[in-house]
Amino acid sequence: YNTGPSTGCTSSRSRISSIALNAGTAYKIRISAPVAAALSGTSTVNLSINPAPVLPANDSCNSAQPVTAPGVFAYNTTEAVADPVPGLSCASSSFQSRDVWFSFNAKRDQRVVFSTCPTGTAPSGYSLMTNTVLSLHDSPCGVEIGCNDNHSPVPAGCGSSLSTLPYVIAANTTVWV
Repeated sequence: YNTGPSTGCTSSRSRISSIALNAGTAYKIRISAPVAAALSGTSTVNLSINPAPVLPANDSCNSAQPVTAPGVFAYNTTEAVADPVPGLSCASSSFQSRDVWFSFNAKRDQRVVFSTCPTGTAPSGYSLMTNTVLSLHDSPCGVEIGCNDNHSPVPAGCGSSLSTLPYVIAANTTVWV
């Protein structure tokens, strides 16, 4: 199981995440059990083939979604892929996985607080993430200028694995989140 939701599946499921296939080409699909699997009698399983969900528009650091303050911006990392950013100072590499990007341009000198703490309920088609790493960069996929994993102390109403990052930004400066 590589990415995406696991609703309705057990821990013994398998999934090939999104792959590109060519129209008119025949493909063979092999289904097997691990050598150590305890199989007895016959088993009935299902093979599901579905169109892959569309990648988020802001999946790449080079296609960051511009945002303004104040604001709350929904995001979905279900089918997102990781970008090649240098190691984050606040998280192990195991936390650098599916990511989406935003860019923020300060119109004046100001202190802003970037946060993944949910405010209310998730919009239709989205779920509230329970563990995030938040990092700020000086350019798309650029140098980290701030990072937070598991904010402490935990803000009221937030889970302990969410991220909050206050940052002072000079006028006419853009940061990538």
